[in-house]
Amino acid sequence: MAPPILAGLLSPDQRSDRAVRLLAGGGLLAAVLALTLVAEPLGLLLLTVAAVLAIGTALYGADYGRLRRFVVVNGVVMLLLAWAATEQADLVIERSPEHLDVSLNGVRLSANLAGVESPLNRVTVELGPLDERPVAAPWMFGTLPWFEGVSDWLLGGMRSGLDSLRVTDSTNTDLVPAIEGLWQPAHAGEPPRLSGSAPVWQAGRTADGAVTLTSPEIFTTSYRVAGSLARPSGAVRVTLGAEQPGAILEILAAPDRRHFEVIVRQPGAAAETLVGGPFVFRRSVIGWAQAILRELGRTWLVALALVAAARFLAVPIALPLAAVRGRLGGLLLIVAAAVIGASTLALTAIIARFLLGGIPHTVESIAYLFQAEVLAHGGMWVPAPVLPEFFQQAYVAATLDGRWFGVLPPGQSLLLAGGLLVGAPWLVGPVASALAVGVTVIVGRLTFGALAGVLAGLLLLYSPFLLLLSGDMLAHPAGLLLSMLMVLGTVAALRGWTTLGWLLARLAMGGLVLTRPLAAVGIGVPLILVLVFSSGGVPFRLLLLRAVLFALAAAPGVVYAGITNAALTGSATVPPLSLWSEVDRIGFGATVGTRGGHDLAAALGNTWANISVLLRHLFGWPSYLTLALACVPFVLGGRSRWDRLLLLVVVGLAVAHWAYWSDGIIYGPRFMFEAAGVLALLTARGAALLARGDGSIPDGEAATEPVGVHAVPLAVPISETARTDDARRHALTPAHAMSSAPLVVTLVAALFAVSLIGYLPEVLLAYRDYNGVSRRSLAVVEDAGLQHAVVFVTSDWPDWQAFGSVFVANGPFLDRSIVYARDLGESDNWRLLTRYTERRGLILRDGQLSDIHP
Repeated sequence: MAPPILAGLLSPDQRSDRAVRLLAGGGLLAAVLALTLVAEPLGLLLLTVAAVLAIGTALYGADYGRLRRFVVVNGVVMLLLAWAATEQADLVIERSPEHLDVSLNGVRLSANLAGVESPLNRVTVELGPLDERPVAAPWMFGTLPWFEGVSDWLLGGMRSGLDSLRVTDSTNTDLVPAIEGLWQPAHAGEPPRLSGSAPVWQAGRTADGAVTLTSPEIFTTSYRVAGSLARPSGAVRVTLGAEQPGAILEILAAPDRRHFEVIVRQPGAAAETLVGGPFVFRRSVIGWAQAILRELGRTWLVALALVAAARFLAVPIALPLAAVRGRLGGLLLIVAAAVIGASTLALTAIIARFLLGGIPHTVESIAYLFQAEVLAHGGMWVPAPVLPEFFQQAYVAATLDGRWFGVLPPGQSLLLAGGLLVGAPWLVGPVASALAVGVTVIVGRLTFGALAGVLAGLLLLYSPFLLLLSGDMLAHPAGLLLSMLMVLGTVAALRGWTTLGWLLARLAMGGLVLTRPLAAVGIGVPLILVLVFSSGGVPFRLLLLRAVLFALAAAPGVVYAGITNAALTGSATVPPLSLWSEVDRIGFGATVGTRGGHDLAAALGNTWANISVLLRHLFGWPSYLTLALACVPFVLGGRSRWDRLLLLVVVGLAVAHWAYWSDGIIYGPRFMFEAAGVLALLTARGAALLARGDGSIPDGEAATEPVGVHAVPLAVPISETARTDDARRHALTPAHAMSSAPLVVTLVAALFAVSLIGYLPEVLLAYRDYNGVSRRSLAVVEDAGLQHAVVFVTSDWPDWQAFGSVFVANGPFLDRSIVYARDLGESDNWRLLTRYTERRGLILRDGQLSDIHP
């Protein structure tokens, strides 16, 4: 007879569990290998397909319905990722004695070389590092070398580089041996990875430490450099120059940054751009789609690996967490939301007042505060200055008929006007974000359970993105609050509180129209459609009543926006922004924006830029872990309507901003700020599902439970994961449940530690005097004790910060003791001083005040 321990190991349940762990471990290994694969799309596809099949079988076994759904969903994503890895771009440099012609995927640059004194007889190649994003907690690497290895793994693989680089003459004969298989280095200063060959090319370093490969001497003044860029993303720099002193030419191609230019460096002179620059490269729609899929596909692959690890490392542990129901449960929920919200208010208020100085730091927030002062005086506009050119400020219009006002949507200015009444407009953002965090906790309870709601609230509380942006006076915190209220109303309506839910959602919709119109389109319209299509079978009279409620609730915001438009532009449908700029507007076309027109490709490029910053800055985690937990519900192929509802908010917001030409990156990807709450909820949801350990998603989860503090189930019986008939007959008791909660708790705690100890302190200090705006100029004037003076401040565009720092100190009527004006030159400045004959005139330059003398 076998010993009891051995008999237990040989039991059908244990055999089944060992098989499941073996499959999960194999899938995990395949996913890890795919994540670290440098260059081969076919290898990536084979590894990811193997991972999907192994992990799916481990999770669902003979449950063919769920297995089929898992394989189809993940298989499609992995096919898209493999396709995204095939992107190619052709860089061609044609050099003649007098001209240089460069093309990158059809975008051409031409430069005249008549004034360039150099034989240009060597070619040097430099590849930018794999990832130029700041790494979380860099100080840890000295004492924890393994942590750097983990970070490299998460950022590694999927390198861009050169499949080949040839230098040929007019007969297409190689002048030097070709480079094959050259890939980005992992870090700045490290040599590029070489999977092919680079014979006779010499490795070297530039003055700033970048590693280069330099060709032997080329004995001709006419040659062609042709490179095939695989997955063009990071910077590729090709230098044409000689060993002896002389001019050199640099061709810089950075497709992800849309940067493409030719630079000349003359001995003893500063570098000069001959042609090209930022936003010159125009990637195709397909190219940007592949770039986005590479970012999101790798995040999805990390999520797949986490699912495999959760099943592989599940332990037999029971975590009974009883639900607290009734009034006590509701009270505990409100207390949790209030505590987390109050903590958010405290942290963001400290940042707003002490880190950012209680002043606006962007052209938009300056305009919002100016218009708030106008509104606080009881009107929508004030008389324009007699000489408006001295007081010109972005997004503040001075019309020909003598009116002066801010041109941005009025919702945020209304809120700031309320802040002015209590002498603290800088508190508006912190209060809005604090309320939004509290609402997020409540939404989490109504969808995924109280633990998920609390975790989502904590994620937002310590989010660098939320903390920093909330400290300024931008409209996005109010937009986040209104968006979460609209989500709350939609969830409430779907859970049975129909009238209340519709009313709340429509009130929030009206506020969004007034505050963040594009967010109203991207979030409000999809949620309206959800409410309408969820009303199937509802009597027509009741549906009509809801429609009336919608109109009445949304009307105040919509009507006020129309009244504002009519008062400022003469038409209820024409926004005031049209009076500020002909190019800074919503829409597509060759004359939209400042980047050479706006089209779908440019819109996708903005989406890619927002995603790449969001991955770093949302929680302060290593990039590809940021959204990995949020992907888990979709990796598991769940059918929860709450998952789909929250995803709709994120996608809708991103798509709505395709209509605007700018990527809007200030304090992070601010055009995605209104989705921060739902992303935190999806992240908490993914953590809860991972903790279950079996990959199951109960259908209809949290849809019909009574309101209370309900615990997310963190354990499932082993019998639910057993896949053989024998195992089913030997089901274990709930006391022997499988749970991955220890793994998930450890992971989430480690990620919080990385942000709180590593990323957050450094990034907070980096944002002091953000955007070049500070109180220094105001302090110089205050310390001088000036009274009744006109102070001229330098303001040469695009260096708007000097005047922007002092503009709001003028007030809308220019009647305060100190009037700040733009320095337009000595003769022009006297024109303004003749209007202020009783005031002293001074110039503020480089922190020094000096009098203006006749």
